[in-house]
Amino acid sequence: MRMYLPWSIGELAGIGPTPNSVAVGPGTPFAAVDPHAAFDSADDREEAEFQALYAAAGFSLEAIARDAGHAPALRAVLTVEAEEAPNSGAVAGDLFIGVISSPLECTAVCAHVDEPQAAGLVRSAAIAGDDGAGALEGADLLWYDVSELGDIPLAP
Repeated sequence: MRMYLPWSIGELAGIGPTPNSVAVGPGTPFAAVDPHAAFDSADDREEAEFQALYAAAGFSLEAIARDAGHAPALRAVLTVEAEEAPNSGAVAGDLFIGVISSPLECTAVCAHVDEPQAAGLVRSAAIAGDDGAGALEGADLLWYDVSELGDIPLAP
C-alpha cells in the first residue's frame, strides 16, 4: 500500500538512497488512497493520490506549528510502500486516513518538499492553523527521488 507520511526535513536527510527501508513508528499520521475505492480512470486515481499527498502535507503543517522555529518551515511528505495496510484509519471519500498504531517497515519511494522560498508563508500558515492552510493553495510541493533526499535545498 502506498502511503503519504508527514516527515521532518532532518529525517528525510537521514534516509539513504539504498537501502531505503524506513521504520515508521506508532503515532505517525498517514494518508493513502482507500484500497477499496473504485476509479473510473487513471486520472481519477491520480487525483486521489494528489489529495492524499496534500492531506499528509497538512499533517506536516501541524508538526511545523509545534516545532517553534527549530527547523526550516517547509512541509515535507515521505511517500512509502508498505507490505501491509495499517490496521487503523477511517475512509474519507477516496482516502484512507489514520495514525500508525504499531511499528511498520516501509520502503521509501520519494519525498515532496516545499521550495525554500515558501518558508515564510509556510510558517505563517502553520501558526494560523486551519485558518492559514488556504494561503498555501498555490504553493506546490517539489518532488525528490530517494537518492536526492540528502541534497534538498533548505535555504533560498
